[in-house]
Amino acid sequence: MSIQALEWPKEGNSRVPYRVFADPDIYRAELDRIFLGPSWQYLALADELPEPGDYKTSFLGETPIIVTRGDDGEIHAMVNRCAHRGNLVCLKRRGHSDDGLTCVYHAWRYDLTGNLTSVAFRRGVGGKGGMPEDFRLESHGLKKLRVDQFAGLVFGTLSDETPPLSDYIGNLIGSRIGRVIRGKPKVLGTSSQTLHNNWKLYIENVKDTYHASLLHSFFTTFQITRLTTAGGVAIAESGAHHASYTKGLLFYVANDPHVPLVLRDEMKKWGLARDEFVDNGNWPYQLYIREGRRMVGGFVMTQRDIQTDITKPDAIAMGSYNSDSHNVQRFEQADRTVQNEGNMEVPVEPYQIPYRVMLPSRTQATNLLVPVCLSASHVTYSTLRMEPQYMMIGQAAGVAAALAISEDVPVQEIDITALRRILKAEGMVDRYDSTTAPSVPAFSTSK
Repeated sequence: MSIQALEWPKEGNSRVPYRVFADPDIYRAELDRIFLGPSWQYLALADELPEPGDYKTSFLGETPIIVTRGDDGEIHAMVNRCAHRGNLVCLKRRGHSDDGLTCVYHAWRYDLTGNLTSVAFRRGVGGKGGMPEDFRLESHGLKKLRVDQFAGLVFGTLSDETPPLSDYIGNLIGSRIGRVIRGKPKVLGTSSQTLHNNWKLYIENVKDTYHASLLHSFFTTFQITRLTTAGGVAIAESGAHHASYTKGLLFYVANDPHVPLVLRDEMKKWGLARDEFVDNGNWPYQLYIREGRRMVGGFVMTQRDIQTDITKPDAIAMGSYNSDSHNVQRFEQADRTVQNEGNMEVPVEPYQIPYRVMLPSRTQATNLLVPVCLSASHVTYSTLRMEPQYMMIGQAAGVAAALAISEDVPVQEIDITALRRILKAEGMVDRYDSTTAPSVPAFSTSK
């Protein structure tokens, strides 16, 4: 196919001729070279297909595809066109099948990896008709895609020339994807809409970062977007991918005119560490999140258990770090001053941590121990959340699990005396006496 020469405006890439968005020959070339060419295309979230037999349908450009979770537990993808007459094999947007995929037109049946497994009337009827003798099922499967995953995102390509997915995405964009998609998502539902436009218009909408403050009033009403906001668009070395970013609180304090000048000047003395995360613009890959969802078990450890009722018969470890929490918000008072809210820094005496803090309710689980997302209130978790406590509680969880298995009992019914005896033999400290506490020697260097 030849495409008529296109004369680009003298202003350069900042001026795109309308023909680029409307010429059918250009569009056809894009489908062949981009969507069906050596590039990875997003197909699904891996968690959209949790069970073997689950499937969903999508498109590579205009080419219909099927994405499945095979009996082998792996995710597969293939073109949604029957090898017989090109009819759609899967008609639904998503579903589940325990016996493969069947084309409704002539009942050709495929397994969940796209292999043809059976053909109706393959041997004919009454010795008449049927497929020729040299017909081979393995030669007539669905056209398969190469499939790979990155941070729970499933990608596919029809080209053998496409580089490995991790190389294709690269560190610059991959680090940002990994920062956002770290947990296991829970798919609550899906929605979609049809946009009657060339695909490039939507891509341009995503890359156009200044229309948000003009079109979406939410951003300006809540000052998510401000004229003093800094940021940019990070573009991969290949030019194929980009990520938009915004510099947040620290830049705001250093530059926004609403902030008193003395604070701006002080903040401008600080910045990102030049020698850290050098391949990510000096930005860290992860956010520090010290508290998230916690279990609500049969026993919930509260403020009383770290301040007054500090001894426990089922103690498995001790804690002593301050009960502290950073500010939650700042609000303006009637006298125009600003008040911090949510901060607390309360010293505690060494307290015992009970085995019960790891236990779910009996009605929920009898074979689960939770040594990190403990059954504790916000105030109590603010002191429990330290690495030494995680290690001590984790060690106790391991011993308790072994006891539950050997005794063949629920974790709520293990022998606590035996648990504490084993932990003490392994060095557990469950008492603190300030008069006999060992001193900590000062650090010294030896020659």
